Amino acid sequence: NIGSSDKTNIAYPASGSFCGFLIERYTLQKFRDAYILENRDSEKKREKDTWIEVYGKSIDELEKEWLSHIGQKR
Repeated sequence: NIGSSDKTNIAYPASGSFCGFLIERYTLQKFRDAYILENRDSEKKREKDTWIEVYGKSIDELEKEWLSHIGQKR
């Protein structure tokens, strides 16, 4: 069941924070583009990484930026 894990209390706010960061830093249009591309089949995603295609950075790089961003807000 969605929401039944103890990790849900962390995962939902964290994913919301990450999405908000991407929209704020890189625009809603880029977020929409990434959302659409992430729904491609796995083979197409392997050919061309969504995150690099849309943001010019890997998901790991974007995560590091986000973690730095939320660390600065403290």
